[in-house]
Amino acid sequence: MPKFTILLILLALVKIGLCHIFVTYKLYSGLIKFKILENMRELKNKPGGRNQSSSRLVNITPAIVNNQNDVEDFSECFAVEDLNLYYGTSNHALVDINISIRKKCVTSFIGASGCGKSSLLRCFNRLNDMIPECRVEGRITLHGTDINDPSIDAVALRSKVGMVFQKPNPFPKSIYDNIAFGPRLLAIKKKRILDEIVEKSLISAGLWKETKDRLQRNALELSGGQQQRLVIARAIALDPEVLLLDEPTSSLDPISTLTIEQLISELKKEFTIIIVTHNMQQAARVSDFTGFMHMGALVEMNSTDVIFTNPRERKTEDYVTGRYG
Repeated sequence: MPKFTILLILLALVKIGLCHIFVTYKLYSGLIKFKILENMRELKNKPGGRNQSSSRLVNITPAIVNNQNDVEDFSECFAVEDLNLYYGTSNHALVDINISIRKKCVTSFIGASGCGKSSLLRCFNRLNDMIPECRVEGRITLHGTDINDPSIDAVALRSKVGMVFQKPNPFPKSIYDNIAFGPRLLAIKKKRILDEIVEKSLISAGLWKETKDRLQRNALELSGGQQQRLVIARAIALDPEVLLLDEPTSSLDPISTLTIEQLISELKKEFTIIIVTHNMQQAARVSDFTGFMHMGALVEMNSTDVIFTNPRERKTEDYVTGRYG
């Protein structure tokens, strides 16, 4: 193939992915700025520091208590009350949503295209704030704190609630630099510490064995499934509490899909996971709880076994049995 043709193909690929990568880069930059400020506050708040006041930006994590069992027994992560979302004046995208998201469980949302699944997912880390004319009403709490309160910085929230998009979007850097990108902006410069973060993140994402001998190779050389696991590892490197997965396997082959599903089952030991999927079989395989959405409303939410074997609502039964959707 002529070099000129190859160059045109590369330029087209760059043009397609450039916008997505830019958005991800901006999100990461915002998260890192918050992390730096948070670290500075922690230093000031240590005994002998100049400032002992607390920050509402960090209040979205559970309160520190003396009894360790109190923390371990805390089962609710998110609570959603009377949530309504509007795009402009005529599009009522979410209607009176009331749900509870359990800590360190996998919660899936299923439903036909356009039913509001992704809009709901974006509410959990306020990505809808970036959409013009989007208005959110109601209350979403993370460990009891309303995340839409004006005193809560959205960047602070996104440092605790990571997002993995439908299309893998690695930076055009080495595998190592993709994972170390966030920690480096957090002013972590020591190679030994960076090496530990990269290795731990790649192990958690199930990618270490496949990449440990080629960490300096460009991340874009990885397969689609490997790129998606790399993006998950990049999110893990920032030490979030919650992972939001927006149709993470929709563009992957069956083998890569199975790998991601196995990874999700392992990650829930450390993280709360909320996933949007069109694949009902996938929801049945990986989820502890499943919610069925229809035309912006949450029709039913229950344990995954109940949703797929004995749903209470006729609409849910019709959808999971393939009568429509």
